[in-house]
Amino acid sequence: MQFRYPLLPSVPKQEDLLHLTPYVHTLIQKGFTVILERTQGDPTYPWLNMKFNPIDGKEFAADDPVRGKGRVYSWIQGRGLEALAEYYWYGLHYDLIKKDSPEEAQLLKVIRMVSTSLWKSWKEQGGHLYFTIPWVDREGDRAGTLEQRLVPKAEVELGSVLNEGRELYTYSDVFCSRGLYLAAIVLGNKRMVEKARNYCIDTLAAVWEGRIYNDQISFDPRNPITPIPGRVSHAPYMLMIPTVSHLYQFAEKESNRDDWFEEGLRLIQYVLEHHANLPEKDSTRFSDLEPYAFLEYVDTEGNPYITHLNGENYILCDPGHALEFVGIAITFLQNKLKRSSIHSDSYTRLKDTSAMSDALFRVFEQNFRIGFQEAL
Repeated sequence: MQFRYPLLPSVPKQEDLLHLTPYVHTLIQKGFTVILERTQGDPTYPWLNMKFNPIDGKEFAADDPVRGKGRVYSWIQGRGLEALAEYYWYGLHYDLIKKDSPEEAQLLKVIRMVSTSLWKSWKEQGGHLYFTIPWVDREGDRAGTLEQRLVPKAEVELGSVLNEGRELYTYSDVFCSRGLYLAAIVLGNKRMVEKARNYCIDTLAAVWEGRIYNDQISFDPRNPITPIPGRVSHAPYMLMIPTVSHLYQFAEKESNRDDWFEEGLRLIQYVLEHHANLPEKDSTRFSDLEPYAFLEYVDTEGNPYITHLNGENYILCDPGHALEFVGIAITFLQNKLKRSSIHSDSYTRLKDTSAMSDALFRVFEQNFRIGFQEAL
């Protein structure tokens, strides 16, 4: 598959972006066409099927313990379901998908299938989802798991995420709850909308109460993600912003919508205050770091967390995660702006976030500068 497109000037104008829109739409359609066609290629496989090398197009071996079809990753399924739902609305709005067409039917069929599979796994696993999902193949053999599906129990009990006797949630719950919520809305199933909505709200409560942990399994020792006592990540707060954005967008009452907007601001402000090196009166919050540096982790006292790798001490600052946070936060604020009348109280409230918007821009500017490698 080849895709050619015009290059934008270094400082694009509005007309330059509009000229690029048809090319972007073509790229979006091609990408989702691949996903839909592959997923429906095997009627015995009830998941999004991306088990191939996107560079050369070759299938991964069925018995590959990491990339094979027996290894179902909930993050891919949950985020994929969210993307399919958003593509459904976007496609209808921009005439990329025709109403009552075979393309629409195909898309709805896949959304229904993956949603059903996720809910089934959610029930089997006690009302939660985890990084890998057990799957029984066509011969009836349960796909083998990695060393463990869950973070080892002893590590969770030692971690700062543990609250004795209280229910723990996972990052997989974050991704899958919002995917299931949007899927239920697309499918028009009011009962499942309410069920998924409660799943989202319960996951949000777990984030604020410290009852959530990263259940991802790392395949790279340079990516230290296993929960560690005293180490606090920005990730769950950042990742809940899109969920709150969806709850805001689809709230039935305007008063509820205002509440969800305030909740989104609260999440953004939390990340900025705890993980961005914002300026203070005489210096920055962390005087040894550059202004607007974005800390991957802090300790329980709010200070930079020291990571020990290969005999050296590091403060991890991930430019990619910083830019992801800014993009998520700005999208949330823009969605609010689109829905607000210029004379409304909510529009006035949005104008009050100008300092927040400026901080987001500075975080973007700093982390793009240190993360961008022109030679690549």
